[in-house]
Amino acid sequence: AAGAVPEVYLVFPAAAHEPPKQLKGFARILLKPGEEREVEITLPASAFRYWDESKAAWAAGGTYEAMLGRSSRDIVWRQTVEIAGP
Repeated sequence: AAGAVPEVYLVFPAAAHEPPKQLKGFARILLKPGEEREVEITLPASAFRYWDESKAAWAAGGTYEAMLGRSSRDIVWRQTVEIAGP
């Protein structure tokens, strides 16, 4: 069996002024050669928060890009996600 670690990254809305591709979740699984398995990685609401300098408070909301990969350089799936603001 070999180890696999699927990783979930978020790209924040431009207004957040956050660094690109932030690792927000992962799972460790063991797979036999040729084996496939469905894995659920749940991100808490706090994963979508960023510091809003103008309000001096945590904020969330806007268009995010969720990405799944074996690493930040090996992305195999991406999806745009809309998060409602306050």
